[in-house]
Amino acid sequence: MAYPPPFEALLEALESLPGIGRVSAERLALHLVRQPSGPRLAEALGRALSQTLLCATCGNLSAQSPCTICSDPGRDASLLLVVEGPRDVEAIERAKCFAGRYQILHGALQPAEGTEARDLALGRLWERLGSGQVREVVLGTDPDSEGEATAYFLADRIAREHPRVRVTRLAKGLPAGSALAYLHRGVIQDALEGRMELRRRSD
Repeated sequence: MAYPPPFEALLEALESLPGIGRVSAERLALHLVRQPSGPRLAEALGRALSQTLLCATCGNLSAQSPCTICSDPGRDASLLLVVEGPRDVEAIERAKCFAGRYQILHGALQPAEGTEARDLALGRLWERLGSGQVREVVLGTDPDSEGEATAYFLADRIAREHPRVRVTRLAKGLPAGSALAYLHRGVIQDALEGRMELRRRSD
């Protein structure tokens, strides 16, 4: 016997999510309809979809536009950190070590999967650079092949069109508190290539 139409519609909606196939969708849907948390989840999902929007300035998730970061006069508007997605902003804000503002690309260059420059949220970045207010762009794309390709693409275009803007890249190397034995070889390679001279402490 086929699933009821409303349940089948739920399956199709879940299958449209990244990484969710038919079997995973069935498992999630069956769990939702059997658990008392199902209605609460539906209510939270409805609220999130209706009350969450993208900041018109930086592209971050927000309950208002411009978002609280873009509208904060205490943030350095001349320092712009470009990242791939809202999760990156959340991670950096948790660290409480950055006082500038953000630009979210909502992706990275992946030609093999069809993601090209026109698919990224670049329009607002070029507008902000054209305003003359930005003095430094920090490229915070992921340290993988797609992120590196995106960083090089942006660095090249910014250098050509906005030569007065300083372009930097987030440093790569050994994470604090880590053990060499458990690190990916790419991390170790980056750390060796970016090694610095160790100076003696002055007495």
